[in-house]
Amino acid sequence: MILLAFGFLVFGLSAAVAYKPVVIIHGLKQAATSLRDIDGYIKADHPGTQVNVLELYQKAESYEAPMFKQVQDFGEAIKKISDANPGGFHLIGFSQGGLIARGVLETVPNLNIDTFISLSSPQMGQYGDIASVRKYFPHALTKFLHDLLYTKRGQLLSFSGYWMDPLHVDSYRRSSKYLAYLNNETTAGDHVADSFQWKSNFLRVQKLVLIGGPQDGTINPWQSAHFGYWRDCDKALDTIVPMQQQNVYLEDSFGLRTLDSQGRIVIITVPNTNHTMMHRDQNVVRSAVIPHLT
Repeated sequence: MILLAFGFLVFGLSAAVAYKPVVIIHGLKQAATSLRDIDGYIKADHPGTQVNVLELYQKAESYEAPMFKQVQDFGEAIKKISDANPGGFHLIGFSQGGLIARGVLETVPNLNIDTFISLSSPQMGQYGDIASVRKYFPHALTKFLHDLLYTKRGQLLSFSGYWMDPLHVDSYRRSSKYLAYLNNETTAGDHVADSFQWKSNFLRVQKLVLIGGPQDGTINPWQSAHFGYWRDCDKALDTIVPMQQQNVYLEDSFGLRTLDSQGRIVIITVPNTNHTMMHRDQNVVRSAVIPHLT
């Protein structure tokens, strides 16, 4: 009888576990339905979890809207979820969605954010001959992309907002209308006042989980998922500078060094996994993502 009562007590405690809501932002040229696998794994392992896969800027719209416009609309949706959950929520951003998520965290004040999981997202930028570029520009033009993307019109394409050309860093800092702002690297004077508030907003994150891997095949360089990137240069791309040696870290320009010093950053390297499988492979999701959704 005592054992039976104890069993009911354990069952009752287990059933009473309440998981924080999860918000997921899809990647470039994806629809929300493409995230059904990660959605399902979370619900299976954490029964009762409210998973919100936001249905905004799907497929072609994810290319054709500037990043800050997407951040504004995703931010409005996320703020409503945050306000309804004062106990906190988790945010997952896949690929371009990870940069949108970060933009929301920096620009929207007073979010009740617990964990931000950046899943195979080019947080320090993207560069190279990739599919998103070939959709709009012939291969022969890729070497001149800084002349095309670092223009007012070029910056209207989403991926141009986080195009970081290490061979033309001055052009990036002068012309980028997204990543240079998030990193507080822009030379635009109108961002100085915002930068302090954005940093304060970002530091509300309780834990930052950075997931990437060498067989990604899309994020270039793959270390960008961990805030690493090529050394600024004018000739050859031969050295990757890790997060802790990046100027944005050393200067703590948006809070990265502060988070790290407080033990609030988790870096996970996923081997032998293609970019498109990062949110589909149950082993990746169950080992690298779900343990942080507590």
